[in-house]
Amino acid sequence: MSHHHCCNHDHHHSCCNHHSHEQECHETSHHEHGDFPHQLLEMADEAWMEVLKEKIKEQIKATSGAKLDKLAKIVAEANNDRWEQKLQLLDIAHTFTDKIRAFFTQKK
Repeated sequence: MSHHHCCNHDHHHSCCNHHSHEQECHETSHHEHGDFPHQLLEMADEAWMEVLKEKIKEQIKATSGAKLDKLAKIVAEANNDRWEQKLQLLDIAHTFTDKIRAFFTQKK
């Protein structure tokens, strides 16, 4: 959950460029320190969501883990088969390229 303010640290120069340099420095210092508690609260929100996500994962594993293990195995095996086919096709293409190269480089 990120919140954006007009004069936050990232956008200070583009949003607040109408201040003089002295005012800008004062504003930057004020905003950086003033935004820190807000940034901490945002970080706490993010951490809370990460913990919740981990708890949800734990629940899914507890209630559906065995079924998901079977599904994961099916998907992994299919993916392995797919990559074996891709490698075979790559080998066929290389062999073909080698044959074409040999054809054009042989002397009559």
